[in-house]
Amino acid sequence: MKTASLFKTVVMTLFITITLCLTMAGLAFSQKFPPTVPVEKTNSQASDLIYIPFIDANTFDFAYGDTDAGERLIDSQYASSNDYNMDETGMDGGSMFGVNFADGRIKGYGLGHFNGEKTFFVIYVRDNVPDHQYGINNFRDNDDGTVTDLATGLMWMKNDSGYGMIWKEALEYCENLDFAGHSDWRLPNAKELQSIVDYTRMPDATAFTTPSTAGPAIDTDYFNITAFENVNGDLDWGYFWSSSTHKSSNGTGGTAAYVAFGRALGNLEGDGNWVDVHGAGCQRSDPKFDDGTDYSDGRGPQGDAITIFNYVRPVRNVGTLETDPTYVLVDTQQTTYWDNVNEIDPPVEGEDFYGQDAHYQGVQANYTDNGDGTITDHVTGLMWQKSPDTNEDGEILADDKYTFDEAVDNAALCRTGGYTDWRLPTIKELYSLIQFSGEDVGVESNLDMPVMPGDGGLDGTFPPLPPHHQSLDMPFRPPRM
Repeated sequence: MKTASLFKTVVMTLFITITLCLTMAGLAFSQKFPPTVPVEKTNSQASDLIYIPFIDANTFDFAYGDTDAGERLIDSQYASSNDYNMDETGMDGGSMFGVNFADGRIKGYGLGHFNGEKTFFVIYVRDNVPDHQYGINNFRDNDDGTVTDLATGLMWMKNDSGYGMIWKEALEYCENLDFAGHSDWRLPNAKELQSIVDYTRMPDATAFTTPSTAGPAIDTDYFNITAFENVNGDLDWGYFWSSSTHKSSNGTGGTAAYVAFGRALGNLEGDGNWVDVHGAGCQRSDPKFDDGTDYSDGRGPQGDAITIFNYVRPVRNVGTLETDPTYVLVDTQQTTYWDNVNEIDPPVEGEDFYGQDAHYQGVQANYTDNGDGTITDHVTGLMWQKSPDTNEDGEILADDKYTFDEAVDNAALCRTGGYTDWRLPTIKELYSLIQFSGEDVGVESNLDMPVMPGDGGLDGTFPPLPPHHQSLDMPFRPPRM
């Protein structure tokens, strides 16, 4: 009896000790990271959402990931028709470029998944005007070191900066530029920068892949782009800064959006084997400056390569064109101003951080809800499905998602609004819907679910390591000239 009593006492003591340790650990954990906050899963109005997505939720129905079905909050990836690294020999199932309106990124999503095929939200699109050419560039070399895109009404520098720089320096570089008789150059916002991506090209293309044209994801008949040797010893091309701050759901703005015109490397398995995890033409984000954090193993679930010192390609608006633009870019809707971390009052010309996204307002979105499950975009000339609720049960959940093949095949069966010509949008059409008034929920999502080995194409951004970590060289940093 004494032995049994002693055993009970020991067990009870262990139980109390473990409980106290777990409680203290939980308190410590909650001090480091914000708690996971539940959101409504069936939303059609922005006022119903705890977080602000990267799509107009007053116009389009939207939901974050279905956490009750084992998804993470961030799992709101939308499918496009653009393949990446599709291997026609069948050796590699490849990826598909999609937009995540929960975290504000374009990524090449691997179509395989650790528990089956990956699935996506889908909203189909149709052309609402005849002879539609949205997303198709019309470049003209001006023979003065500049290139005009007659489709968008933007003039670009033919050459890039030639070296990498932090975000504040990128703003200054463009604002201080006087070139080809123009002094109104600026750093492009994320949507402008993505407009010149050529999704028919990729660095590792072969005759058996889609895309099949090798090289950087830009039209090299018109643009020059700096090449360098990456961490793997391969010829590569860099990340390019945009003027758009990538706000986090914790209220900070310590990163800015960039577009990768070369490989979007990631240390996927954490073993130093850097692979093109998200594709040339993806849009991710980088810290705006080097605060000493060690990113030598990458950041996030896929170990995204962090460079911080990114390239610049200045842009300016062309006043008058001889033809009407056919690829009108919708404004990013970013109206707040940021320094390297925090929201600030609007800087005036000549001050630090002048020239960012909010300083230059573009063509505003103009949507009409037609009341039949369709949305007309009067700027782009596209008509969209209002909701990704594919099973029409009134809720947007995991069971509404399609595999890529299902998304392609089911377009022909779609009869929303009585129309029969629905299709999967291109990545440029889908990206026309993005708004950088949103906030990235990656921090919350990283508390929800671990990433399984080999599960390429998932999203999320782990919080950066504390600033006291020693700074090491980046996986590949463009050389400062």
